[in-house]
Amino acid sequence: MNAEELISLILDNDKIKNGKAFGDKVYRDEPILRTAADLKKEKQINEPASDRISQMRQLAYTSNPGVQSDVFLFITQAKMMADYEEKYPLNDELIVSLYMPTYRSLTTMQLRMYFGWRADVRAGREVPAVDTFIRLYAFELINLIGVDSPENAFDKLLDLWKRFHKNCCGDSLTEWLCDMAAFYRLPDEYCDKIPCLEYDKALISMLNCKTADNDKLFAAAVKLGDYKLADSLSLKKAPDDFKGAVCAVIRAFSESYGANHFVSTFFGYMLSHSTEPFRSAVFYHKPRRESFEYRINDVRIYICDGGYWQLKYYYVTKSAMFGAVMRTADSLVRERLGIKRAIKKGKTSTGDEGIIVKALDDYFEEKRRASMPKIEIDRSKLGEIRRIADITRDRLIVEEEMTETEPPAEEQPVIQPETASSADEVVEDSLPLTSGEKAFVRALLYGTSADIRAAASYAGSMPSLLADSVNEKLFDMFGDTVIEFDGDDPTVIEDYVPELKGKIL
Repeated sequence: MNAEELISLILDNDKIKNGKAFGDKVYRDEPILRTAADLKKEKQINEPASDRISQMRQLAYTSNPGVQSDVFLFITQAKMMADYEEKYPLNDELIVSLYMPTYRSLTTMQLRMYFGWRADVRAGREVPAVDTFIRLYAFELINLIGVDSPENAFDKLLDLWKRFHKNCCGDSLTEWLCDMAAFYRLPDEYCDKIPCLEYDKALISMLNCKTADNDKLFAAAVKLGDYKLADSLSLKKAPDDFKGAVCAVIRAFSESYGANHFVSTFFGYMLSHSTEPFRSAVFYHKPRRESFEYRINDVRIYICDGGYWQLKYYYVTKSAMFGAVMRTADSLVRERLGIKRAIKKGKTSTGDEGIIVKALDDYFEEKRRASMPKIEIDRSKLGEIRRIADITRDRLIVEEEMTETEPPAEEQPVIQPETASSADEVVEDSLPLTSGEKAFVRALLYGTSADIRAAASYAGSMPSLLADSVNEKLFDMFGDTVIEFDGDDPTVIEDYVPELKGKIL
């Protein structure tokens, strides 16, 4: 039985109702019985504040209070309490949600809970995500209270974002991180730490699509278009081909439109408007007279002109126009890859569809060429091939001269060419081949694969073409093909090896 049921049971008892305790007395409007939580809450409310909190509160009632702005009062109070800590438990019933909290707007009890919460955050302990306290602590950091440098304040504000952005005020923390980097002109590496600028990063990938890698460019397409590329069947069936094709289409549009015009046409123009850093926070703006430009990135730029601020940025949402291009690309990719589940094309102009078709044609043709076997020529072998060819040529010339000049012996019988059986008596001209083709056949008979490629290169042709030419010229002599291919390598059919060796040196 809980406390509420016990109270009801006691009050509903007739003996108690009619007893002396209730007589004719008049009671104030207060609970007759209190739970332990009620007593704890009452004790917290009645507990006196520390001297330091009391002194801080008195700052609001100093002389000329009307002259002090609420922001200046907050800065003064925050500096006074910068190192103050409490060990005070949180009570959700006493915490109120405030969009622009200050010390003055909190009760003493709420302040004590805040200083205990802040001490735990600074120590890295786990604490609940209390929106009012997160904002108040962020206001201290952007005003450089409790830190020794703007860089240190940025890191602590970034840690606050990492711990609580999923629970509350994540967008505000991101905005203040950008404002802090620009207002205090932090080094460029701090801009790289700013989270939740996915649209900015996606636009930068689009602007630099020629040099962006496919994974980043595809992720940008998923982020910026309203067509669900990440759920496409093409991506599941052929992820590399689909990503490559989509990126080829994007680069073709950037080339056709021009990078800046492509982005402005499909995603919008860069906007420029007056702003003020930390406009959604409690921040004391010290006068600044210098002029400078500060880039968070290529699509988010702050400009300070003598104290007047401007912000240039892209306001981006999911683009239906770009989504239609991606849908059409997906439809055409499915046709080329033979994916049975077809989809309708997106609503694009004739000119845009022509860009898509050409981009895909070029992409798949380039892929086809890349898949063809590469022919590598070992040029280091060419000199040896030439040397062997020169020796063969010289030997043939010498033998021809000796045959012409040698006097016929009376005792030597005349032998008809068609009856000759010795391989040494058959001259090389008996094969109706060019010198390059003969060198190629020699390499097939006596050389290695490298020798074969080198001989083909020396002949100014390819092994496959030379093999076809030799087969055609020797068909009448052998009545069959003498060279066949074992995979990519040509080879002489084994039955004809001895005969060919007999007909060629």
